[in-house]
Amino acid sequence: MINSAADVMQVFYNESHCLRYGVPLDGASVEMLWILTASLFPVGGICGSLLVGKFLAKFGRRNTLIYIQSLCITSTILMSTAYLSHSYESVIIGRLLMGMYCALVLGSGPIYVSEILPAHLRAPIGSLFSVSIGLGIMLGNVLGFQQVLGTTTGWPILLALNAVPSLIFLSYCWRMPKSPRSLYFDHNKPEEARKVLQRLYGIDDVSKQIEQYRIEAETMSKRKILSPKQVLTSRKVKWQLISGMVICVGFQFTGINGIFFYLNTLLAVAGIPEEIMDYVTIGFVSMEFLGALAGLLSNKLGRKTMLLAGYSISMCSMIVYTLATAFQPSVHWLSYVSVVGGVGIIFGFAIGPGPITYVIIPELLDQSARPTVMMLSSLALWVCFTIISVVTPYLFDYLKFAAFLPFAAILFLAILYVWFVVPETKGKSVLAIQMYFSKWNKIPVAQVLAEESNNGVNDVTSTGFLLNTRDRHAVTNPSFLNDGLTVQTRL
Repeated sequence: MINSAADVMQVFYNESHCLRYGVPLDGASVEMLWILTASLFPVGGICGSLLVGKFLAKFGRRNTLIYIQSLCITSTILMSTAYLSHSYESVIIGRLLMGMYCALVLGSGPIYVSEILPAHLRAPIGSLFSVSIGLGIMLGNVLGFQQVLGTTTGWPILLALNAVPSLIFLSYCWRMPKSPRSLYFDHNKPEEARKVLQRLYGIDDVSKQIEQYRIEAETMSKRKILSPKQVLTSRKVKWQLISGMVICVGFQFTGINGIFFYLNTLLAVAGIPEEIMDYVTIGFVSMEFLGALAGLLSNKLGRKTMLLAGYSISMCSMIVYTLATAFQPSVHWLSYVSVVGGVGIIFGFAIGPGPITYVIIPELLDQSARPTVMMLSSLALWVCFTIISVVTPYLFDYLKFAAFLPFAAILFLAILYVWFVVPETKGKSVLAIQMYFSKWNKIPVAQVLAEESNNGVNDVTSTGFLLNTRDRHAVTNPSFLNDGLTVQTRL
């Protein structure tokens, strides 16, 4: 997060250019370079999201996390030494590499953690990813204050601190176990997987988990992983793919990254005095952390409920910010109402899209389509991130107080889509969800059931139970369905 140090870093850009070329940059050029600095982070994210699958397949889960730390350290060296080399290009390239690193971490870290945890710990510990991100954003902004490291000579130290978490991780990674799932499926080492499971679970008898692996391996052997072309042209997963992309678009159009990248601009437009801006910033960034803690309730309230609640809070807060900022010149205290609106945007994101997006999308799909749809949805997320990081400053320049109205309009459409199309996935089997989407994809329910029968077993990665042949015939009876979602089965 470089928002807090934006002013002093832009001065450095100008001074470096003047030192090297003898002429200063004009205001528009400095703004363009700063937009480039901000937007290359998500561009790197696009590249990184496309590499996740290849890295995981080649190096495995744990080793991927270890090897990609080199990206973070290289990026940190480039950015932190830019002041000494008078090269703002080093900062820009470093941001690109940091975006790649973050995308690779977000793509591989949750997978690794979910595969080393027992089922009852996956939801609560998986939700801590968003809490950790919120904590990192808060620390990054606070350390960037002028009273701390947001100074002419302090910002290189601020950027150097990026390497600290990586170095801590590298000092510990040798104690981390390999993924037992990866050992079993990717490396065909069932005995080594058994030993890792015994170490992780603290018990000797892990035959139940090994049996689940065996059944899933049997299922996967009869199902080919769909390629991007097959997913894009398949009617079977058409609406699951659209739903994943809409959810990711809604994630970005909560405005969260537009706020954090250009928070000083947002506060200036709202009429917040410069001398108290840092203190208001603390309120903004801490709300991301507090909201993420509230988002831990998602496992009890349901994925769809929390997603809609987050979208709605963010959209209403955008309207509050817009109205308060519009009338702020004549009613000065409304500038603080604008702050409440901005904080509400962050809170809505933190309780809904933040922790839910990467939980609900995999639950919409079976094993054959899940990896590819996740990749395409993540790609949509990072493309939207890039667009937002580029257009947000121009929206503030031209629309002023109405800068968030385009975001609110897109978010409203996302709310309607999720409300009418996306099912609640909590506690639902993969088969039940595929049957629900069969009406949207215009595929007969009987065809979905026939495919399951041909595969011999149901996908157990999200359900934890199997459907036998008699149950498959039984679910065609309407009395066994609840709104097309819940399939009653015998354990």
